[in-house]
Amino acid sequence: MIYKNVTRYITYTHSYNEVKMHSYKYSLLGVVAAVAMSLTAIAPASAEPIESSNPSSNSITLSAEDKMEISDILTSYGVDEGKAQYLVSRYEHGYAWDSFTPGKQPIAATQRKTLYSVETVKTYEDGSIAVSTVPNFEALADAPQTRGITGCQYRQSGSTRYWKNCDGTVNLAVISMGFNFNYQNVNHSNPKITHYGPYHHHIIGGALSNFRFDRISNSQVRLSADLDVAFRGFPAGWTAWMQVNVTGDNAWTSNN
Repeated sequence: MIYKNVTRYITYTHSYNEVKMHSYKYSLLGVVAAVAMSLTAIAPASAEPIESSNPSSNSITLSAEDKMEISDILTSYGVDEGKAQYLVSRYEHGYAWDSFTPGKQPIAATQRKTLYSVETVKTYEDGSIAVSTVPNFEALADAPQTRGITGCQYRQSGSTRYWKNCDGTVNLAVISMGFNFNYQNVNHSNPKITHYGPYHHHIIGGALSNFRFDRISNSQVRLSADLDVAFRGFPAGWTAWMQVNVTGDNAWTSNN
């Protein structure tokens, strides 16, 4: 994660054998060989996915159905087919996308509101996305005829406004985490998440375990889990988290 710079380190190890040169010809050939080796070592790596000579060390096992599911999720949020296939290949070869690489920031964001939800799609430089979905508290409060039909339910008692059985989710296509929560405020102030859980999640090509909740404040609750995915350069025991934040008649998510 719902995460956050992955750098490939290529180490070249040279072994040297002491040999006695008997002619200028062989000395010159040695220089030429050394120059060729140096040029090979500094040649830039391709930006495209590369088949590893030892795929088991830095690869993620994906079935044809997994690849199709990832591609379908990406394209459903506006990623073009070519870029989606590129991202699937990168993921399969163990390269973390920008959307869950620490320090990477989105380069664009779009938002879509419905009567029930607010969906924000953040796009990163490599084409990966992070999709946040939260309740549309304001619309639910302003449309009494929809109250209680499905999902997040609204009611008011005096100056206190209540939303029940709401959901906040972050979806990175290959990793998704979210949870249900209840929320209340008094005259648009004193925001408080009064209840949270259960949680839900989905992951392709890895595992999430040891889920736990942390109340950061009255208006912030975080869901964390241990992430097990064979990313190049990621430390063992990486913690993925997503968080629901509320204030007034608004909610939004954050994640690592």
